[in-house]
Amino acid sequence: ILSLSVVACFRDGDFIQAARKAQFHEQRTQWHDLLGHHCPRFGRDRLVAIPLPKPILPLQLLDEYKLQLSFDGDRQLTPWLTIMGKGAPSVPVVEVVLRSSGSELLGVTASVATAPVAYQHKHMQLVQEFRNASHWPKHLLVRYHFETHNEVDLNRGLAVLFIAGLFSFLILAVTA
Repeated sequence: ILSLSVVACFRDGDFIQAARKAQFHEQRTQWHDLLGHHCPRFGRDRLVAIPLPKPILPLQLLDEYKLQLSFDGDRQLTPWLTIMGKGAPSVPVVEVVLRSSGSELLGVTASVATAPVAYQHKHMQLVQEFRNASHWPKHLLVRYHFETHNEVDLNRGLAVLFIAGLFSFLILAVTA
């Protein structure tokens, strides 16, 4: 049995396909693709403001608004992140860490944190949107950060050691 794994290869700066799904009033929306300027770019850290759709029914004080993100054609998913409601920061920022090796995307982790004061001063309009319960769509700050993990190529390492050993053996044989 032959199994093939499909892996997308990216170059530095390529857009990584991304989508979002929302949950409010215990109902989930369908996946919605993000526009290019909201997507991460391979190997580049960036900060974007993603629009959040307005719930069909108004959110009450105790209601939660959750978000899930998908990357690389649904190969990498984040857990459900509470953006508004109980336990959520008043001005959230989603920290997304994308792990890569070479030209491959290995994994994604995400968490919600309170937006740093510098972000809040720079993006005052977004802060006001979150504080105004009737203003929709709200824009959520998402910070993409890349971590690169380089794996050692065992075959190349063994080839270099073999050639170095052979070269050393030849030098010893000639000088002896």
